[in-house]
Amino acid sequence: MSKKGFFLVVSLAVATAAILGIQTKKTPPNVLFICIDDLRPDLHCYGNSEIHSPNLDALAAGATVFTRHYATVPTCGASRYALLTGKRPMTPAEISNNACITELSRRPRTEIPETFVDHLRRSGYYTVG
Repeated sequence: MSKKGFFLVVSLAVATAAILGIQTKKTPPNVLFICIDDLRPDLHCYGNSEIHSPNLDALAAGATVFTRHYATVPTCGASRYALLTGKRPMTPAEISNNACITELSRRPRTEIPETFVDHLRRSGYYTVG
């Protein structure tokens, strides 16, 4: 049985140079990734009209909002591990709530799968989490 998780991905293109007509190299888009893995989507942008969330609603209006994301396993840590690595949690350590700590943080970099954050960093992005 899987539980639903919801996340919002925002990609903002750098438009200042285009507006000013300045020729620049191809600039990769800025990426803001917000993941809420174990909360209900009680926000106005997800259809709950009783919730007042104007800043997130404005952000969602110019973003891609995913409404059909399902977690692979019903534990927070394993769900987060799967999201970051793209790997289906299979071992007891990967299925635990401490999966990100035990499988990503405490192991040498050469022994862990590359996360999408690692991929962005390797591609020249500045990443913060």
